Amino acid sequence: MDMMFNGIDFTPYLKVENIRRDILPPRSIFSKKIPGRLGHRFIKVEMEPRTIEVDVRLIEKNRKAVQEKVRQIAGMLHTTEPKKLILRDEPTRYNIAILSESTDIEKFVNTGFATLRFLCLDPLSYSIEKNIIQLGQSTTIYNKGTFETTGTINININNNTNYLEVLLVETGEKIYIEDNLTTGDKILINLQDEYVKKNDVLIMDKLHIISDFFELPVGKFTIKLSSGTGTLEFREVWL
Repeated sequence: MDMMFNGIDFTPYLKVENIRRDILPPRSIFSKKIPGRLGHRFIKVEMEPRTIEVDVRLIEKNRKAVQEKVRQIAGMLHTTEPKKLILRDEPTRYNIAILSESTDIEKFVNTGFATLRFLCLDPLSYSIEKNIIQLGQSTTIYNKGTFETTGTINININNNTNYLEVLLVETGEKIYIEDNLTTGDKILINLQDEYVKKNDVLIMDKLHIISDFFELPVGKFTIKLSSGTGTLEFREVWL
């Protein structure tokens, strides 16, 4: 597969000749001038949208069918919002992208070549497959991405207790639930959308004030459960 966009495999229509993407997305650096001091004080850095350029060649030998094929491809590339883009140079990852510039249809028809420019408002890349990790009392996990990520934690309570603590050891951040939990209860912690459910019912009022919906760090980290066993599901993320 050379290119898949919005769930459509373009292999029967286009041959990808070249892909251009920056090593890192563009960055904006914010600073502040301090009176009486040399230079500026650093405040923060923010990542900006990135562009991925894809040079393609039309797969169509019948000259009479070229224009119709180009129109068909244009329709498949048109979306009203960003969609998943998978390219052959990174077949296990996807970007969220939208076609940002119109392609010269006449040139495409005459030469069979075009450059597709995809804008990624979210500059990060994501693993297609999720990691599913079994959690016990203490579990060490390795995130092979290059950027922090989030995920979901599902816990099966295996003893009666009046609290549940899920601790990220490296930072001390935790989810702390104060509730009467009994054997067989199922707890869902969504770290990305920041909510907690018990047996499919929201229990945000049971979260202690010390709770933080933590991010999963790059590299090795450890999660501890005060009770039960479960799973952690997450996608690796790359700059």
